[in-house]
Amino acid sequence: MQLHTEKNRSAVLKGVRVLDLTHVVSGPFATLYLSMLGAEIIKIENPRTQGDVSRATGPFKGDVSLRFCSLNHSKHSVALDLTTPEGRDIFLRMAKKSHIVIENFRPGVMEKLGIGYDVLKRENPRIVFGSLSGFGKDGPYRDLPAYDVIAQALSGIMWLNGWEEDPPIKVGTSIADVTAGLNLVIGVLAALREAERTGEGRFVEVSLIDSLVSLMIVDNQEYLFNGILPERIGNNNRKWAPYGVYRASNGYFAIGVGSDEFFQRLALDIFNRPDMAADPRFASHTARVEHRELIDDVLNQWAGTLSVKEVCRALGEAGIPCAPVNTIGDAVADEHIGGARQMFPSLDQEGIGPVPVTQIPLRIHDMEDVPLTSAPRLGEQNGDILCSLLNLSDDEIQGLIERNILGTHQVDRASEEQG
Repeated sequence: MQLHTEKNRSAVLKGVRVLDLTHVVSGPFATLYLSMLGAEIIKIENPRTQGDVSRATGPFKGDVSLRFCSLNHSKHSVALDLTTPEGRDIFLRMAKKSHIVIENFRPGVMEKLGIGYDVLKRENPRIVFGSLSGFGKDGPYRDLPAYDVIAQALSGIMWLNGWEEDPPIKVGTSIADVTAGLNLVIGVLAALREAERTGEGRFVEVSLIDSLVSLMIVDNQEYLFNGILPERIGNNNRKWAPYGVYRASNGYFAIGVGSDEFFQRLALDIFNRPDMAADPRFASHTARVEHRELIDDVLNQWAGTLSVKEVCRALGEAGIPCAPVNTIGDAVADEHIGGARQMFPSLDQEGIGPVPVTQIPLRIHDMEDVPLTSAPRLGEQNGDILCSLLNLSDDEIQGLIERNILGTHQVDRASEEQG
């Protein structure tokens, strides 16, 4: 079989249309991923509530939420009131000409609006329906409200963070939201492939809590197998040593000694301690974990007189995995992360100019670049999309606006208040 090596192939999801009924983080992150793979994302927003709540969240530049931009650039916005019969009808007509619908309302909201999966699949049997929620569509917690911190607490992941003598600590970023968004992307793409093969769509469900529980697959096993709860050990590793975060003279660095060979290099090339290299107390992972404090004492003594840069240079030259503990600013300026890998590109946001955002980590080689475009104003593409997709006339669109079924293209309310 000859591999296809032609350059500038189409984006892999070019031609896929997604109706996006999501807000805040988890849902918009999922649809952003699909957008950056080439899908057309039509964000359906409620004109009565001024759309996605992230539009009202800072930081702001002028009247634009940069938080909203980070999650919703390269999408389109239609401000449509789905609580009205006409709004519902327009949405169903759009769904007939789309491939995927994604929502992250509480369970039951889509059904209450009359646009649940059972309704949509009658209109379009091939539709893939992706649903994100805090706890899922069934179970005793189904109707409870949830945020990232709630999922972290309930899943057990928070219990693992911090030191045994201190309170549990949440992961610093919105890990439940982002993990759930990624899981949904995997699910809807699998269902899209099935729809192409069979002509029948699927209902794909992901919850924040399930996503975090599955993320702990290795940590869960200790308890599932022998009933032992893992203790909180801060930055250390339960199975390897030394492994974690240590202090140099001017900051912190991370080191991972994940093999006997790496420890030999550490003892001989870094510490100049052949006695440690030959000591049975350090001969295996299990032995090193049992005598972690002895190794840490030597490591801290060595690193305490050196800068982070000097530490990482020495460890790197010895082939031992290490890194400085970066701030976000350090990561942005890093020659690999912000430089070669281009993880912080800029887009030209309408009205305010360049806005840096965070790139998705997925690279599909020989795929054409998907351009970064402005995050849409609320209802910015009302006319363009309803005219091209549903063949509505200018008079029909104006009538929908006058009846408050369609919102008008406007600046964000919360942004005006910030000004």
